[in-house]
Amino acid sequence: MNRQTITSPELSAVGYDPAHEILEVEFKNGAVYQFEQVPEYEFTAMLKAPLPAKYFNTYIRNDYEYKRVEMED
Repeated sequence: MNRQTITSPELSAVGYDPAHEILEVEFKNGAVYQFEQVPEYEFTAMLKAPLPAKYFNTYIRNDYEYKRVEMED
């Protein structure tokens, strides 16, 4: 999934797959997680938020199922 860099103290980049409603979040520490069944409006709102990490922590982190993505070498 293609991710775009964002300005945030906690998050490094985010991506979204609208066909499968998957939000992919890369943290500054390099960990990548995919959140399932996330509506596109949540992704858009997070990008538009003055503090994307705060939006993520408030509205997404604990409200959607997720899994850690192991990065390929």
